[in-house]
Amino acid sequence: AGKTTTTTLVGAVAKANSTSSKKVWVGGNIGNPLIEEIENISSEDWVVMELSSFQLEIMNSSPTISAVLNLTPNHLDRHKTMQAYIDAKTNIIKFQQATDWAILNREDPISFNLRSRSVGNISTFGLRKPENGIMGTFIQDGMIMYSNGDQSIPLFPKTAIQLLGDHNILNVLATCAVTSAAGFSKYAMESGIKSIKGIPHRLELIREFNGVRWYNDSIATAPERVIAALNTIPGQIVLLLGGRDKNLPWDELATLLHERKPKVI
Repeated sequence: AGKTTTTTLVGAVAKANSTSSKKVWVGGNIGNPLIEEIENISSEDWVVMELSSFQLEIMNSSPTISAVLNLTPNHLDRHKTMQAYIDAKTNIIKFQQATDWAILNREDPISFNLRSRSVGNISTFGLRKPENGIMGTFIQDGMIMYSNGDQSIPLFPKTAIQLLGDHNILNVLATCAVTSAAGFSKYAMESGIKSIKGIPHRLELIREFNGVRWYNDSIATAPERVIAALNTIPGQIVLLLGGRDKNLPWDELATLLHERKPKVI
């Protein structure tokens, strides 16, 4: 979860950093496949892509900079087992070169354990400061920080983040790890991240009417995403749930629903 948001944020940072000679293309599973633009994309351009497990399972090459944000059960109706799902996701770093970068989540055990599968450089992200020798982003004293493995470098204030929810803080930290590996400036990071105030269908505030806020979170197609929404929005909630079962575990969401007691339709 978080792929489209992070892809959008990385694209915004890339555009804030880019010169007129370098164009930034944002697409993939985000809804803009880019296949029609192949003839127009230069080798000097930046391409920021979201890749799904369906796409990754048949790939035999990996991007120069690859991020695995988290790995929780999803699409098990397609992949059948969690291991098959993890194997498909792993292709995003499996074919990298020694000079490439793998960006992994220190707070997600499965993502972080993939560092043994990468032959390239490793950078990480998480709320807490990484151990000495580990590169990555974190939060300290209200600042987004980056550690080069030895020295901690302040990037910008956490208040620059416009998106709702603690899960989006992790998406921003992932964005900064990716764009640090790309060599983008911290000023481009702050400018690009500050420019993104919402993503369609992702906790998107549609309207406030008669004291009630209506949110479109229709991309929340797995229990963890619904949990993130419930943890973000305080107070009384009317929750409209539906969709097709993907053979995912519901226990944690069921427990939270019993605790929060929203009106569920």
